[in-house]
Parts: sequence; structure tokens; C-alpha cells
Amino acid sequence: MLINTKTQTQVWEYDFRASHPDTSFPQILSDEAIKPFGYAVLHSDVARPTPSLYQNIVTAPVQIIDGKYQEIWTIQDMTDEEITAVDRGIQIQIVNKTQERLDNFAKGRGYDNIMSACTYSGSNIEKFSIEGNYAMSIRDSTWDYLYKLLEDIKSGLKNKPTSFEDIENILPVLQWPN
Repeated sequence: MLINTKTQTQVWEYDFRASHPDTSFPQILSDEAIKPFGYAVLHSDVARPTPSLYQNIVTAPVQIIDGKYQEIWTIQDMTDEEITAVDRGIQIQIVNKTQERLDNFAKGRGYDNIMSACTYSGSNIEKFSIEGNYAMSIRDSTWDYLYKLLEDIKSGLKNKPTSFEDIENILPVLQWPN
């Protein structure tokens, strides 16, 4: 990445080269090679920090350190609104993955999805009736458990998950009866 030293605008090397088609530049651009054009190499010598779940990376204004233009990052805590949005996104992911888990379970027996399997609960064919009743039972127990868990999380009784994988192994086991 390069930086226009007057405007502080960051420019990709490809775009810089394309804007100077009649100029031959070395394969690896240096400050010396591009300084006459009003540009400098933007260095990122400092490792980009890793934010926690409720933090953002903020890019600070470019600084000149030891004669080099340096990209600097800081970590900033999220606002309450951002935290709420992250939590809502995680909850939506958990609900969607739970539905996908149930649907994949039913598909393993040839049903279109869990809803389709549940419709067989009143079937006149014993095998389908048993599977339909089980599908309805496991669907109900899964959603009942999940929504109780989400309430416990909301009330602070349980830790907040960061993804579906954090709670998948505590959901009811999906296994067809013999």
C-alpha cells in the first residue's frame, strides 16, 4: 500500500503504477522511487491487534515514525448498541444453525426437513408414525431447551456463547430410535 504524502490518501500499488503507464518502476517500490511523484510506501510493521468479541479495530491517522509512513491501529470497546447488534447476530446464527441441524437430521432419513418428518406423526403406517412422533418430540425438546438457554443467557445465568459451536454439544442428542 502507498500513500499520497499531500492528501494522505492510501493507494494500491497497482493503481499507482497504472496511473503512471509511461514510467518504469523497480519491481519492489521504495520511498526513493516514488517520492518524486508525491507518494511514499505505507508501512505496517506493527502487527494488527486482535480485538475481543466486543471490540473494534480503529485505524488511527497515518504517522511518520523514524522517517517512514506508518499505519497504526488501536482497539476500542464497542458501544452498547454495537454490543446489542453483535449479540443479536450471534442469536440469529444460533437459531438458524439449530434449525439446520434439525433439518439435516430429518434429511438423514429421507425427509425434506424436520417439518416434513413431523407431518408423519399421524400416519397409518407404523414406521412413519413412530418417526413422525419422534421428529416432533426431538424438535420440541430442542427448541424448548434452546429458548430456555437463551433466556438464561439474557438474564445472566449462563455465559454468552460466541457461536453455535459453543452450544451445539449441549442441545438434545439427535438419534433416531431403532
